[in-house]
Amino acid sequence: MTDPVITPELVQEHNLTPAEYARIEAMLGRTPTFSELGIFSALWSEHCSYKHSRPVLKTFPTTGPQVVQGPGENAGVLRLPNGWAVAFKIESHNHPSAVEPYQGAATGAGGILRDVFTMGARPVALLNSLRFGPLDEARNRYLFAGVVRGIGDYGNCVGVPTLGGEVDFAPGYSGNPLVNAMCVGVLKEKELIKAAAHGVGNILLAVGSSTGRDGIHGASFASEELTRESEQRRPQVQVGDPFTEKLLLEASLELIASGHIVAIQDMGAAGLTSSSAEMAARGGVGVEIDLSKVPTREPGMTPYEILLSESQERMLVVAKRDRVMEVQAIAAKWELTATPIGKVTGDGMYRCTWQGKVVVEIPGQKLVDDAPVYHPEAKEDPRIAELRAARPAPCSVLPAPSEALLQLLDAPSICSKRWVFEQYDSTVQASTVIPPGGDAGVIRVRHEDFGIAVKTDCNSRYVRLDPYEGGKASVAEAARNVACTGARPLGITDCLNFGNPERPAVFHQFREACRGIADACRALGTPVTGGNVSFYNESPTGAVDPTPVVGMIGLLTRADRAVPSHARATGDLVFVLGETRAELGGSAYWEVCHEFLGGQPPRVDLEAEQRLIELLVTGAERGGGLFRSAHDCSHGGLGMALAEVAMGGAYQEHGFGLDVDLTTYHAPLTTHELLFSESHGRAVITCSPERAGALGGASNDGSPVGFAEEQLVRGEWCVVRGQIDVETESMFLISSAHRDFRQRHAQAAVRAVVRRAEQAAPSLGAGDEELDQTLLRLQVHAGRLASEKLVTHLPIGRAAQLGACFTQDEHEVAGRTRVTRHGAVGTREQADHPDDGGRIDRARRTLIVERDIAAGDRRTQCAAGVGDAATRFAKLVEDGGTLRVAEIQAIGDAEWSCPRARDVARGLGDARLAALVRIEAHVAAVAVRLHGNAEVLVPDADHAGVATGRDYGARLDGGVVLLENPTL
Repeated sequence: MTDPVITPELVQEHNLTPAEYARIEAMLGRTPTFSELGIFSALWSEHCSYKHSRPVLKTFPTTGPQVVQGPGENAGVLRLPNGWAVAFKIESHNHPSAVEPYQGAATGAGGILRDVFTMGARPVALLNSLRFGPLDEARNRYLFAGVVRGIGDYGNCVGVPTLGGEVDFAPGYSGNPLVNAMCVGVLKEKELIKAAAHGVGNILLAVGSSTGRDGIHGASFASEELTRESEQRRPQVQVGDPFTEKLLLEASLELIASGHIVAIQDMGAAGLTSSSAEMAARGGVGVEIDLSKVPTREPGMTPYEILLSESQERMLVVAKRDRVMEVQAIAAKWELTATPIGKVTGDGMYRCTWQGKVVVEIPGQKLVDDAPVYHPEAKEDPRIAELRAARPAPCSVLPAPSEALLQLLDAPSICSKRWVFEQYDSTVQASTVIPPGGDAGVIRVRHEDFGIAVKTDCNSRYVRLDPYEGGKASVAEAARNVACTGARPLGITDCLNFGNPERPAVFHQFREACRGIADACRALGTPVTGGNVSFYNESPTGAVDPTPVVGMIGLLTRADRAVPSHARATGDLVFVLGETRAELGGSAYWEVCHEFLGGQPPRVDLEAEQRLIELLVTGAERGGGLFRSAHDCSHGGLGMALAEVAMGGAYQEHGFGLDVDLTTYHAPLTTHELLFSESHGRAVITCSPERAGALGGASNDGSPVGFAEEQLVRGEWCVVRGQIDVETESMFLISSAHRDFRQRHAQAAVRAVVRRAEQAAPSLGAGDEELDQTLLRLQVHAGRLASEKLVTHLPIGRAAQLGACFTQDEHEVAGRTRVTRHGAVGTREQADHPDDGGRIDRARRTLIVERDIAAGDRRTQCAAGVGDAATRFAKLVEDGGTLRVAEIQAIGDAEWSCPRARDVARGLGDARLAALVRIEAHVAAVAVRLHGNAEVLVPDADHAGVATGRDYGARLDGGVVLLENPTL
């Protein structure tokens, strides 16, 4: 195949400016070849070269006595006791996840795993930081479900526990979700290996999967804004194989330990090009690669494609020239190939050949180090300054504190993320001390007393309103969370997610946030060991909120003394450490209860943060541990922190009551300021009464404000004297505050039905029945999502145009509630549905669902007349224009017990089922009759094939769960 002629249009397609292309011609002294143009496009992209961020990143503190390896390698490394070290890094996979969420997220997890084990470290923990748009948009729910499933499936298959993370929702992420993955690994410091090629004549080998066409120009794709045409970039999203990853992990660690190799690097962003060029530049040598020897999985691949492919699960290894056969033997042991493809040279040139002809010849050091560097203009957007000075509109009546607390518990950004982390295996490797759901995850190092605490953190609302204070807050809160477990913060990695740096307002956010991060790291003694900058996170709706995510590592001297975040014993005293100020700017309270996001966010007092961290660490170490629990005050303020302490751990069925008297907590504040201000430098701790004196002597900042009552039963209360009076069971269950985050999706789906019905009302013609839409009121009671009233009366003839909305009548029948739903009647039709990314072929048919739910005894019996042929289940809800299975429902002639959905899933041994977005919190008996014959109806072309066949068990497809013949 003949290479195309290099034209200005071709240069522009490769995202190179005229000035950059002129720089390339000057470096080469000639016109570049097509393959060379592709190489420069990849290595000089923002994703690889950091051309807009490099000067700012140099301001970070990167050294310290604990630093073994700082920025510039695959991962940073910090020193641990007894000759151990910890390698860790965080990176983004935002754009691929926006186009193909499952594979985008899965390969993000795979890539960060490889960055860590190429340092010689065995991965022991994964974390993530996820951002999506509001859940009442179908596209956001699709992205959310796909990303979580991709991360869970990949990490679970490789066998690395996911110990924590964060999930947030805001309108700014609707067009561009953020998917940041972090990996932590441990190694003996003496076994550290670096990705620097050396030794002229040493051999380059490609180890692992063969090279395909997936992911070509992935690095360039990550360095541009998302547009409405970005869906066409789906082929540039890599496809992962976690089982090959596991083999590659074990083979790589054995190769490193064997002494047969001198360097190893993942073929990640920009594939073979990046790994080979960067290893050569770090070692000050040249390389020569014969591209015709690279194993490919597709016929007819060109040198350009081989160089730029980002196929997953591949390593580039530099082996000693006389150890090639030993390297191949180790690879074969793990069922992998190791193919010699080149050698190290002494001339400093980056050279590639194809069938004996030189197709690439570039000065290697200049290729990597002489990428252009830009210094963009930075200027704050005046609208942000105005927003920072604003306040919410005055309310005639403020929400009562109890009501405000319940509203906050119901907010997606605050409520429990158990639905998410239940899909992740958090205990594999048997080293987990504190699992997800607390302030930070904790693992013990095998055969040692000490442990490692890990956390990711960022409050993008603070950064948007005040980038400098927001940057400081990201570091301070991550350090606080780690310290609450008793661990001393050691260092950070960061993933800096921003919009287009060529916009002055965006670059101002970036520069100021980095200044805040740098100042906080210096004050807290937590150097930056590496990370990732992700620019161009923009869509047609605008830039994402600035989101500098910090991944923090802490050292816990005794892992068996790790401090959890929830109350653990009755009669314990409750202390509030730190000062609460009137700081509601950027708070969850203003956002949720006043629908206002503005004001001056809380300022970070770094000296106070350092004192608090020292107290938390010292208190955990002293005398076997002074604290029974420690929990930081952040999103939602003191009121939310007290509620979370009371509700207990992530997997506790019951929490504790709290009787807290804040009148002893002297502060000239209003009730709402005291409870919901998000002042930094605070924590809520509990300790036994006999240790209160020791705690009081350790700090002048803490004063006891209450005690933990005996474990509560239904009808008891959580009381903050004079402010909050909330039934603990309601607080415990309110819209997934602590249990079933999937209920948020059920609510969002119902709201979508309501909106579609309201929007369709004007289209009802004369003579049609009048639209009578009674809005849904959702009530959480006794662990299940109950509809007090769900009535949607629509003309049957018009229902098809609403996407098969159904009528529903409720009436009491002999102590039971019988629900009959009559679906739309119509014909097969095709309709565009951009939210689901394609065309949907729907079948409109008559559907009758009868459900008898026993009252009181939690027993369920099938409707009369249901035969053996009806041993199927389905409950269909309108979900943003498509029908989805929303509930596990067992069918049969016999009576079935009716546990909650998560209990059914637990009995089936499939934890994924407990975490699906569209499973309601109870099981019911259902018969689905279609013209007299039982049938499962899923009229969504993307998932219709899943509903066919008779003998399938539990399966998951695109967020839709299908479960047949369950064993209860």
